[in-house]
Amino acid sequence: MTPDGFAGHHVRMMATSWEPVLDRLIRAESLSEAQLATAEMMDIVFPGGSAVTSDGHDVVRAVVSTPHLQQHPFRAYLLWILVLARRHVGVWHAVVDAGQAGAHAIEEAASEARTIEELTSATNIVAEMMEDADPEVRSLAFQLVGSALRSPRLAAELLATAFEREQDDLARGCAAEAALIALARQWPEVADAEIEWMRSVVTNGSSAIQGRVRHVLDGGGMVGIQDAALVIVGATRDQLPPQGPFWVVESI
Repeated sequence: MTPDGFAGHHVRMMATSWEPVLDRLIRAESLSEAQLATAEMMDIVFPGGSAVTSDGHDVVRAVVSTPHLQQHPFRAYLLWILVLARRHVGVWHAVVDAGQAGAHAIEEAASEARTIEELTSATNIVAEMMEDADPEVRSLAFQLVGSALRSPRLAAELLATAFEREQDDLARGCAAEAALIALARQWPEVADAEIEWMRSVVTNGSSAIQGRVRHVLDGGGMVGIQDAALVIVGATRDQLPPQGPFWVVESI
């Protein structure tokens, strides 16, 4: 879709309010209710699946302000919205950097900056969920810490520790994916020891670990890190299995 076409779609999608949908998610009494509300949130907050809505910073703030977020029965679905927000934010910055920016793109890039700042603040709470009893929740916390913690170097250290202690194979894969994202964010300021560790994780890892790393190399991590991730891993995409597996929440 062209920048102009995407912008038009973006404006049309903004006509729908996300607040009542988020409220339904927060108040959901069953898994099916939570999943339906999450799908509706995704349609509104990520219009066209290509960028974050203009008031994404308000969405992030509202999600993080959920009462007792760390104990919410459907906290994985709330975290998924934050993970997706960080994954998609940066599309408008890319348009500006490519020299194709009109007034609308510049305005949206400014909105993205506010959303990034809210996501960065959100990691103060979400980082504690890296030790959640539910491996699905831990996995999403890993992903947000890897992509949004203010210091990517600290994020990489925390995630390497989480990877080594994690017992669930898919959660370990998510920790490896998140660690790669954190390293790519700080590229080229990455130590040889960090690159060696990451390559060892990939070479010796299970299919779940390799598949989650492949997810990053295929562009599923976050905007702007794919090239650095490829250099760090030192392998082509075709040398790894197809991306995945994924948690249920990631398949909505």
